[in-house]
Order: sequence, then C-alpha cells, then structure tokens
Amino acid sequence: MAKKLLASVMAFALCQFMLATDMIVKQKNGEIKKFNVEDVEEVIFNENSNIPNDSTVVDASESPLNFSIKPDSTVEVTGVNKDSESIEIPSKVKIDGKVYTVNSIKYSAFSWKRSLTTLEIPSSITSIAESSVFSGSSKLKSINVASDNPNYSSVDGVLYNKDKTKIICVPGGIRGDFTIPSSVNCIGYSAFEDDSLTSVKIPSSVTKIGIYAFCGCRIMKSIDIPASVTEIEDGAFARCSNMTNINIASDNPNFITVDGVLYNKDTTELISVPAGIEGKFVVPSTVTSIRGWSFWGSGLDLINVPSSVTNIGDGAFWNCMNIVIDNSSKNVTTGEYTFTNCFSVRFTKNTPVVAGNPDLSVVMDTSDIRAVIFKTLSDSTAEVSHYRGAIDSFYIPAKIRIDGKIYTVTEIANGAFYIVGGGSLEGIKLPSTITSIGEEAFEWCEMESIEIPSSVTSIGEKAFSYCQNLRSVKIPSNVTSIGNGAFQCCWYLDIVIDNSKDNVKVGEDVFGGCKSVTWLKE
Repeated sequence: MAKKLLASVMAFALCQFMLATDMIVKQKNGEIKKFNVEDVEEVIFNENSNIPNDSTVVDASESPLNFSIKPDSTVEVTGVNKDSESIEIPSKVKIDGKVYTVNSIKYSAFSWKRSLTTLEIPSSITSIAESSVFSGSSKLKSINVASDNPNYSSVDGVLYNKDKTKIICVPGGIRGDFTIPSSVNCIGYSAFEDDSLTSVKIPSSVTKIGIYAFCGCRIMKSIDIPASVTEIEDGAFARCSNMTNINIASDNPNFITVDGVLYNKDTTELISVPAGIEGKFVVPSTVTSIRGWSFWGSGLDLINVPSSVTNIGDGAFWNCMNIVIDNSSKNVTTGEYTFTNCFSVRFTKNTPVVAGNPDLSVVMDTSDIRAVIFKTLSDSTAEVSHYRGAIDSFYIPAKIRIDGKIYTVTEIANGAFYIVGGGSLEGIKLPSTITSIGEEAFEWCEMESIEIPSSVTSIGEKAFSYCQNLRSVKIPSNVTSIGNGAFQCCWYLDIVIDNSKDNVKVGEDVFGGCKSVTWLKE
C-alpha cells in the first residue's frame, strides 16, 4: 500500500511539473503550501522527517572564491577574495538561496595568489580559460583534479587535459628540472608562465608551443626545442630575464636560431630575442616582420630596426630601452602596445612621438612631446597610442601637429598606459576632446586621481583595474558604457557616477573590490 501511495504522489508531482507553474502540497494537518516549479530543484521522499543535507553545496558567502552567474544559469569561478593556502572549488554553490553548478574557471582567476599552495578541482569543472589563470602564484605546488572529471586530469600536481596530450599548467611552486611526458603534443597557453624551474625537457612528441608558454621563466638560461615543433605562438619565451639562448634542432623544418635568437627558417620573421641578451642588437636585414612580444622585457640597451622591416606586432618592444626604426624608405605598420613603457623610440622619418603641455589650447608638435606616441585615426583625429614611461606626470594636448597637419586628440587607445606589475604614471590631465578610454588603458598605473572629461562616452574593459592608489573618480553623465572589470581591484577607490543605473550599460565585475560606488541619479 505504501509503495502504491508513494507512486501516486510522485505521479501527481510529475503532472504538476509538466502542466503548471506552481506545485501545491497538502500536508497531513490540512495546511496547503504552494511552490513555484522554477524554484524547485528536486523533490525528495524520505520516511524520516529530516531533510537530507547536500554536502556538495557551498554557500557563496562562506567560500574564499568569487563567483559569477552566467547566462546559462551555471556559475564561473572569477577570483579569490581572501588569502588561503588550500582551496577546494565546490561543484555546487548557493547564491541568494538558489543552487548553481560550478562548471568553469575564468582567466586570471588564480593569478598572483601568493599564499595559495594547493587547489582542488571537482568533476563539475568542464572549462578552464587558458589565459594566465595561475601565473604569478609562486607557492602553488599542486593542482589536483577529480578522477571523474570529463575534460581534465592531473599528475603530481600538474594540470593536463583528460588524455594528457596537452599540458595546461605546471604550478609556479614546483622547482628544479621538469620533463614533459611523452604523451604531450601541445604546450598550452601560459603553461609555464612565471615558473621558477631550472630547466624543461621537451620531448619529440610536442608539435606546438602556445602563447606565453614559458613567459616570465626567470631562472632558465636556455631551452632546447626539438625538430618535431612546427608551431610557436607569440610571446612563448618573453620576459625570461636570464635566458640567453633558444636552441632549435638543426633539422627543424620551420625554425632556426642565430646567436640564440629565434627566427623562422628563412630569417624573414624575427620571433623571439631572449631577454637575458644584453648590449646592442641589430635586426638582420633579411627580416621583414617582427613577431608580437618578441623583445618584451629585453635587457638590451639599443635595438636597431632596418628599413627591410614593414610590420611590427603587438607588444613587440614592451618595456624596452632605446629603439631606432629606419622607416626612411617605406611605412612601418605597428600593433597594439608595440612601444608601451619604452624609454625612447625614434623613427628616422616622420617621428610620431609626443606628450604634455599644461596649456591645452596650444597645438603641440609631435617632435616636442616625449612621453607618449600618437596615431592618426582619420584626416582630422588622433589617439594616444602608447606611453613611453619618460615622464611621471603630464598633460595631453587637445590638438597635435604631425607633419604640419593638425589633428584633434579624441581617444585613449587600448593599453596605452598599461604597464605590467604597476607603472610609473602618477598623474595625467586629459583634454575635453577625449570621447573614449580604451580597454586596459590605465591598468596598474600608480596615479591617485584622474579627472574624466565630460566629453567621454565610454570606458573600456579593465581600463583602470588594479590602479591601487586611486582614491576618487567621478564618472560624468555622458558616459553610457563601462566595460567588464573597468575599476576592478581599486581597493581604496570611491566612485561617484553622475547618472542612474538605467542609463549606463555596466559590464561584469566593474566595481569589484572598490571602497564605495555612488549613483547620483535615480
């Protein structure tokens, strides 16, 4: 009889789920309760009166992790909110009373966590963003993945994809020599970034080395690349401050090294100059293209670029000293962040280098400005393209003169003042002609305040993130768009927004970690 009754109750409940938006429960005492079906995750029939606890559910307020609800009603780990030596990612998390499945880890979520030593990843995690997720976490020794995870695995604390054909992360706390298993054919994005390993042995099974794969490996002095490697992505060996030699097997079909410097086989593309090489470097005249991030963090005093070069990639000379580019015979195309934080950049023709004057009404000639580089956007407008780190505090003019023609400065480009690890920029005055502040434009800068002109309409993603000296910012009423993480981790910042929430499109984690946020309008 009990079994029949139980079946009847289950059938009734099922019908309610299928045919109605509410579930009605009549108790033995006659009391009737109504539940919205969308709020009901599971109906449990139990002979005793105790409601069983789900040990896999962790309340978000009790976790050292930050979470974000995604459009598909799953949850992503976005960061860490307090120092912890050991962190276990929950498979389910309760946010505002509702239970969500945790299935992904966002880029940089565990980067620069100096206390973290151990991380436990559950079977529910099916996506890990391969973008410096663990970089800079120098004490992290072990990433352990649940054995039933469908997409990932771990061996001795090292993170791999499920079948161990791709190495995803060697934690920064692992020391000494490391041998990549012979099952691996791909070294992933940032897999060894900021590690303190003495050496890494790459087996002949590896065919690809990903973006920033060994970036910031400050102890390694050299690395041997086997003939099997046919693809090396940008910045793979950038910022390796002690590395002086990238050795390529002589029978490698795609790459060659000359005096420790990595090129494509016919030396028309310069791919990477080890950051430990010092003195003066002359780019060979066979080179027509310089790969992105190729000199990033270089210890060279002077770099001469010949007239054969027509293209220079993103971030190629980031944090370099003195660069002379011979563009006398043809134009040179540059990418984003190409000259960020360079001490001196000189083109032999039409030098587009500029910066600061307190009288914003004065038209400044680019030859008189030392701190930043401008780039023309149209026949009448220009953007602040790159900061050269030459001056700590200065003014940007509203109008500039390039080759005798006057341009109005309307934009701050993506990453224009962004400097890894904190920059020297302490103060800047923007003109009233600026309408757009780009992505990562001032990230990590040291300034305590900035006045955003009323002409600005948009602030890009992470534009001011990690500006940890900022104390106060007022966002004017014309700003209608603020990108993801624009003011994230500005711990002491009080923000006042001259608008209402309904009038401004605000991305994710825009004010995460800020001291206070005030909207002036309802």
